[in-house]
Amino acid sequence: MKHLNSTVPKTISTIILLWLFFGTSKVQAADFDIQTLIPTCRVGNNISLQISINSPDVAVNAVQGTLRFSANELSLIDLGTKDSLVQFWVQEPLKNNVAGLVSFEGAILNPGYLGKAGRILDLTFNCRQEGNTTVSFSSGSILANDGKGTNILDNLTSLNITILPKAAVTADATGVVAGTKITPKLILEPVARQTTDAIAAFAFKLQGAENPDYYEITLDKGTVEIWPLEKGLIYKTPPLDFGAHTLKVRAVYRNNYSLEASQEFTVDAVALQIFKDLPAQITVNDPLSFEIITQYPLANVRLEFQPIKGGTPIVTVLTTDSLGYLKVNLSGLFKVDSYLVKAKVLLSDNSASPYTAPVVLQVNEIPLKRFQALVVLYLKITVTLGAIVIVLLSVIFYIVERIKRHNINYKKNLDQSFNSLDTEGKNIIELSDGVSGLSPTESQSLNRFQELLAKIKKVLYSTKL
Repeated sequence: MKHLNSTVPKTISTIILLWLFFGTSKVQAADFDIQTLIPTCRVGNNISLQISINSPDVAVNAVQGTLRFSANELSLIDLGTKDSLVQFWVQEPLKNNVAGLVSFEGAILNPGYLGKAGRILDLTFNCRQEGNTTVSFSSGSILANDGKGTNILDNLTSLNITILPKAAVTADATGVVAGTKITPKLILEPVARQTTDAIAAFAFKLQGAENPDYYEITLDKGTVEIWPLEKGLIYKTPPLDFGAHTLKVRAVYRNNYSLEASQEFTVDAVALQIFKDLPAQITVNDPLSFEIITQYPLANVRLEFQPIKGGTPIVTVLTTDSLGYLKVNLSGLFKVDSYLVKAKVLLSDNSASPYTAPVVLQVNEIPLKRFQALVVLYLKITVTLGAIVIVLLSVIFYIVERIKRHNINYKKNLDQSFNSLDTEGKNIIELSDGVSGLSPTESQSLNRFQELLAKIKKVLYSTKL
């Protein structure tokens, strides 16, 4: 009993260590998966497979694999990567129907993939020959995003497929409604018109036939999507770019019978609605805030502000939210000017929606600056007028001074001339007084000369120059 008691703790310790080692190893594992809705098809029919990875505990950043299939029994007719979680293909997926293999190698960018059923490839095979066949991984690796590239692949997966012989088509075996002469037909009927998003919906209606086992849906040139009856009889497209689209639907029955229908439809280019709460004017330092309501969720919107007087437009690209709404808040972009504001949605195929009708936005000066500008303008005008008045007064003063100087010089010259004349006149009169024997006429002339000098003197000194 004593020996037993000493052995038990060691045994428990060993079990715990083994559990920690192998349990931890198991948690770190990942694997590939090959899935299909129904692993059975008939000769001449197609079967679609999805290649995915399961890594619920460790993030994965690289995958590589080679699948093999019997080229006698299967022919790979489509290899799709549209919805793959691989973002960079080191080697584009390759197919070889002679050797019966598919190979791929790709990377998943940081932080990697963590989860179950992560899609890698979509494969569509045509069933060529009756029998049991297998699609399986012959090699592969799943690398962890741990900085070391640790291969955490646990096992190589395979899928068994049963290929049935081509069945004879009979009224009962094709799904045709018994006892009716109506030609079996699949009809795609639009059930929803395009409203606030670019999504179309179609109902599957059968005429003269029973429900199939499942439907195959192909939108445009995409991969085939298996649509089981459990998902209902209405197919709703994902959001689409505007333009022409084609929906192809195939109702598939187990007995190698199928009904097909296609529907071409157009998604109209949906213009933006009017801007919401866009102000008519702001001051130059104010933020510009408003909303744009589009019909495109998570889409880029090009917003332009074109100066009315000409020049390079201000352009910014913003992204709508999940409902197609966009809140705009801009500041520091505008100068004092008038702008035409317009916007358009940039779509994924490099096309775009039409521009909105342009709206005028006036950007004004700050009020204080406008007052300061008016004051400066008033001062400029006042100073200019004052300078003109000063110049005019200076010119007038100069002219008056010139006239005064001219008059003074003129009077001075006139005084000098008269004084000379007066002096000479007095000399003549004095000389004549000492001369005897002047005739009466000469005496009279001399008196008149003397009176004339007196009048000139009187006029000269009575006139103000």
